[in-house]
Amino acid sequence: MKMTELKRRELALSEANMVIEPLLRGIRRLINIAETARIHLYSPKIHSSTDRRVYVIALPLPIGNPLVLGIYVSTQSSRPVSPSQFTKRITRLRKEVEDLRGKDFTTADIVYVYVSPKRLTKTAYKNAVKAGILVAQSGGEAKRRIAKYLVKRYEKLLRKLAGRRIWGRVALFAYALLILASRLGYSVDTGLEIIDIVRIIETGIPASKMPPPLSFG
Repeated sequence: MKMTELKRRELALSEANMVIEPLLRGIRRLINIAETARIHLYSPKIHSSTDRRVYVIALPLPIGNPLVLGIYVSTQSSRPVSPSQFTKRITRLRKEVEDLRGKDFTTADIVYVYVSPKRLTKTAYKNAVKAGILVAQSGGEAKRRIAKYLVKRYEKLLRKLAGRRIWGRVALFAYALLILASRLGYSVDTGLEIIDIVRIIETGIPASKMPPPLSFG
């Protein structure tokens, strides 16, 4: 039976929420920590298209640019996604993101995610990889790919800070990456309450003592 447009919208929203809801829980925890440490962070901004296929989420980070996630959720299930279909949808997604520049953010670290139950054709997938776009067949897989991106940023940060003591916004930034990755399902054993993290932010910690991410799941 052919899926109605209402059903497609509901399906797209459900897949997107598998990513959006845990990220918002992570940001709320991050903002609570920041407020306790007397560091200001603005609230996250979320936009979605009326057909529920396109989502843009601007997440505040303690230092540097905000993290902007551009997510396209396809409900195509009849055949693999062709290069022309993929290009058309990603072009639309990029335009939605750029339309928010100067409103919700100026400069940003932008991550594009394409979610589709149907696989991309070989050429379409090559185009996605070349463009640096994360491809997933479900909201659950998208969570894993975004979490992996955050963990890579965290590990790169610690390598850069090796041998140094970190505190303030830098320490909060490191914990922000960990918190968001953990909300998306990455196993991170900090064993710390908010007050403990705030104490570290205020007094500092050797970068080598920061908790390592363990695994997904």
